[in-house]
Amino acid sequence: MKLPVGARVGKNAAALLAAGVGARLLALLFNAYLGRTLGVAALGRYLTMLAVEGLTLACISLGLNVYATREFSRHERQEETQTLLGAVLGARVSAALLGMAALNGLIGPLFYSPAQRVLLGVISLGLLPDAVIGVCGALVRARQRMEISSGIDVGARLLAALLGAAALWRGYDETWALAAYVLGRIAAAAALGWVIWRWDVRPRWRFGAVWGPLLRESLPFAIVDIAAIVYRKFDLLLLPLSHGDAAAGVYGAAYSLWENLGLIPGSLLEALFPEMARRTASARRTASDGIASLRQLYRRGQYALAALVLLMTGAFALTAPPAFRLLYGEMMGRAEAATVFRWLLLGLPFTYLYLLDGNLLYATDRQRAVTGWMLVVTLLNGALNLLLIPRWGVWAATGVAVFSSAALFAALRFEALRALAAGAPERGVAS
Repeated sequence: MKLPVGARVGKNAAALLAAGVGARLLALLFNAYLGRTLGVAALGRYLTMLAVEGLTLACISLGLNVYATREFSRHERQEETQTLLGAVLGARVSAALLGMAALNGLIGPLFYSPAQRVLLGVISLGLLPDAVIGVCGALVRARQRMEISSGIDVGARLLAALLGAAALWRGYDETWALAAYVLGRIAAAAALGWVIWRWDVRPRWRFGAVWGPLLRESLPFAIVDIAAIVYRKFDLLLLPLSHGDAAAGVYGAAYSLWENLGLIPGSLLEALFPEMARRTASARRTASDGIASLRQLYRRGQYALAALVLLMTGAFALTAPPAFRLLYGEMMGRAEAATVFRWLLLGLPFTYLYLLDGNLLYATDRQRAVTGWMLVVTLLNGALNLLLIPRWGVWAATGVAVFSSAALFAALRFEALRALAAGAPERGVAS
């Protein structure tokens, strides 16, 4: 029996939250163990390589993950799903191979030492399984089976954490920790592929000419993906260049803990997006004012997010110093790391409310508005970081992060209110 909308969203949000708690907690504990075992500089190198992988992944994902989730949510025929799956999977795998070649043949020789290029080569191996994870995960999310993707994600991250911890315990360095991370991604890709196969969904492989229209549709999402990762990770990439690996370790540890606070709001957002897409499609198919249902869902999501995030901000601001001492010991328990974390907390409400607005704009085919504002704020963020980080280090990165979150929230809230006032556009029209 089909669940009511509220129960369905709540069930999916609970599954995503459980997975998010497990996955983020594993990552947080592993980072803390790596920092305690190898030191803050090694932690900085490890987190920097993950940031490089994230930036590369955003560039080669081509915006297809979000686009595929939206389109899979709207498909009612198996043939449509299989055709889109083959086209998107073919494009993602091809782009992943190009990304691996670019990292090892171009980026590494230009910017990194021989020892760092070894780390880069290891992390680049994760691009290919991440392509499979992105596409197969989009189909699972579109069918609102978040408990499946969530369970696989937690299991794969647990495997990676155990393998990485075993390697560190045996005296190996951060290279082996990155190798364990890649093995976890391979396991997740294999599990998601098996699920899709069990659903009797077979990709109808489409190459070449079909990619043109597909990539034109996903281009706004691609630009936002790239801008978002630059917006979030550019500071971490700059810090070791001007202030060393230790500064990257301190800031990366604070930023990582800050990101983990988004477990509850992030899970709610991911569960809401397919429902927003469905309600938008329903508004187009019916003559009634179907957009009213979307407005109601948006308001409820907004109130829930605001309450959750404000509560977490206050609670964790009070507990920051003991939390850092507990996780990282005296290495990171000093006042600087905890103070950086507290300042970052000021941007948390802005961050998750602008993500809600962005999801609404995606669902109503107004992704170009998100793209435009994301580019503006990312350029501003990058310019400020380039100007300020060489002189003020982690404090400049922290201040720019909070300012950028507030600016993007103001811009996307304005666009979201405009979208709700105007109603859902006709199919295929993106404003």
